[in-house]
Amino acid sequence: MLEQILQSREVRAAVAQCHQARTIADIKEIISVSLRKLIPHDHSACGFGNFVSGRVHSYLNVDCPPEIFSHLFANNSTIYCPAFVLWRRSLAPEFVSIPQLQNSRAFQAREYQRWMGILSDFKMQNVAGHGLPDIAGRVTSFFALTRLEQPLTMRGRAILATVVPHLHVALTNVMRETRLSENGNDTSAVELCTLGPIETKPVLDKRVHGSLTRREGEILKWAFIGKTNAEIGMILNISEFTVKNHVQNILRKLGASNRTHAVAKAISQQLIQI
Repeated sequence: MLEQILQSREVRAAVAQCHQARTIADIKEIISVSLRKLIPHDHSACGFGNFVSGRVHSYLNVDCPPEIFSHLFANNSTIYCPAFVLWRRSLAPEFVSIPQLQNSRAFQAREYQRWMGILSDFKMQNVAGHGLPDIAGRVTSFFALTRLEQPLTMRGRAILATVVPHLHVALTNVMRETRLSENGNDTSAVELCTLGPIETKPVLDKRVHGSLTRREGEILKWAFIGKTNAEIGMILNISEFTVKNHVQNILRKLGASNRTHAVAKAISQQLIQI
């Protein structure tokens, strides 16, 4: 199914939009138009925060009722959405039905019940979500879709697993460009709501994923952010020749034609976490 998703014209168009995104408006269009066609839903939002604590640094309301966030974050800036909690354990796209979880023993804590009560009050009876931790496992993005027309199917999960890594890059780039804007007049910046500083306690992922060795995973992560073989060699204290050999092994294992193709395949197959 994953190969079919990757070949889908609609999915490829959404991925291309991510790499062309320059403004917050671009991000909102990708999620509210392109992603909505692929996974029908009524409302959505996304943001960045601490992977472990769930404390939110900033969020973007794509098309949710604006007052819901003042209710959700009235006490503190930690996200208690069950979809996020489950995703943080699995690192795979998750779907939750709020009415079904309200009686779950795992979500009886007061803050979980408060969040689910607010979601229900706003008639958000279900939530689907997926995100991407950064290279050190400190900061994570999270993209949430609510009021889906149907439970998240295997196809829907594959779509989120494919598109979200590219949305993560798009949102990161747009936020960076907004901060670096020389004129400081980018009105899209006001749409990003900041709740507090990002906590940076590292949580390093030391697992070996799939057929990739730990070293190969490290090299792919540095390749993802644009480092050359020589730069990766300096970072990892190995020779450029050794890096090149690792890259060739990676391409062979993943059946990829180049480094960019390898990174995309590794992310979509959840062999590495960026």
